[in-house]
Amino acid sequence: MENAHLGFVSLACGIVFIGAAVIMLLFPPRKINDFYGYRTSTSKKSQERWDFAQRFSSWRMIEAGIVLTIVSIFLEYGQIAKEIGVVVGIALLIASCLYMFLRTESAIKKKFPL
Repeated sequence: MENAHLGFVSLACGIVFIGAAVIMLLFPPRKINDFYGYRTSTSKKSQERWDFAQRFSSWRMIEAGIVLTIVSIFLEYGQIAKEIGVVVGIALLIASCLYMFLRTESAIKKKFPL
């Protein structure tokens, strides 16, 4: 259980991702704003884009949260070196954020070509 804290960090991030995504799905930002929601220049170009981006990014965040949660189990109970666990955890967190951003931006551009 030496690596318990490594699994906990990934687990906590996964739970936060899933929780934030569920909140976004239940209480999406109604109007374009700079404080709450998936906020990029692409998503703010129109209300229709905004609404689409909020829902799409929330589902991608749930997917990323599930992956983080599953990986946390392996980090928690796997026999891996502490340094490798830290690198894997940080890399996965960064990859999760990139996944959400790139998938959402790509979907916005595909759905709204101009």
